[in-house]
Amino acid sequence: MDTKYWNNFYQSNPDLSKPSPFAEYIVGYLLNRKIKINLFDAGCGNGRDTNFIAHNKFSALGLDQSNVAITENKKQVKQCMNNFLNYIKTDFTTFDYDGYSFKNGHDIYGLYSRFTWHAINYKEEELLLKNLKLSKKLHYLFIEARTIQDSIYGSGQKIGMHEFITTHYRRFIEPSSLIKKIKKCGFEITEFDEGVGFSKTDLDDPYLLRIIAKK
Repeated sequence: MDTKYWNNFYQSNPDLSKPSPFAEYIVGYLLNRKIKINLFDAGCGNGRDTNFIAHNKFSALGLDQSNVAITENKKQVKQCMNNFLNYIKTDFTTFDYDGYSFKNGHDIYGLYSRFTWHAINYKEEELLLKNLKLSKKLHYLFIEARTIQDSIYGSGQKIGMHEFITTHYRRFIEPSSLIKKIKKCGFEITEFDEGVGFSKTDLDDPYLLRIIAKK
């Protein structure tokens, strides 16, 4: 993961207070089904989604390797009066999920990954999948990532299969391959969708996959 790039990015973009559409979708999904869960935000960045999750009274832990992001995010913890929010500087692919104890919450854990699955390389993905397979507490996966159908696929320097570097590294995801890998970790795909319109901005309308999986 391009820690130097993301440190510079979050130094220049310290506050994106509005949550992503994916965070709103997942929180709505959980609330509508009255699922009691603690969430790890894998690669939380500036914490806009982590903060949103916590303010909806789900215990949330943001994980990121950017010391700039984590330092800034920790300032939000004091503002989150429900005490459901925290941040740790760490590598989410090797983090000990079962070993973490939430101050408030429940025994069911979920991994939330928005735009971070395509930020890790194949070796890092293998470490993460092994971690997920061995976990006894992670029962849900919530993933949104760019796919090989995305319009910027092929941009920049190609360094491997579906891997490119522009200003930073991206590994575009082949949906059926990822689904097989997730299933091998003991998860059942309960929801899958792909296409554009999920995270449209004035500058971009990426072709994304959305996965909800349950163990």
